[in-house]
Amino acid sequence: MKKKNICMDYSFAILQSKILKAHFVKDNQAVAPKTHDLVYLANKTTLSLNTAQKELLVTLMIYQLEGRYPDYPVQNPGKGKSTMYLVQTKELLEWLEQRL
Repeated sequence: MKKKNICMDYSFAILQSKILKAHFVKDNQAVAPKTHDLVYLANKTTLSLNTAQKELLVTLMIYQLEGRYPDYPVQNPGKGKSTMYLVQTKELLEWLEQRL
């Protein structure tokens, strides 16, 4: 079950990366950088994220690293936290989509 939770959270990070890159392109009229650093991408846009949204991006970055580098040490978030991240990711994704 550990891998399943981490894979889900990795997927959440990839979703956020894609939409933040869309915002980057819209705001900068340039090709998005080859990075998956969610905070960096958000900072390079005109978006005004609140503290909770920024904290979610930081958290998702941890699982993004584990998804790309399996030896990266990360603690299993468990079903409860993964479910919470799912809800938060969905809310942020909807918020970001509304601003495209």
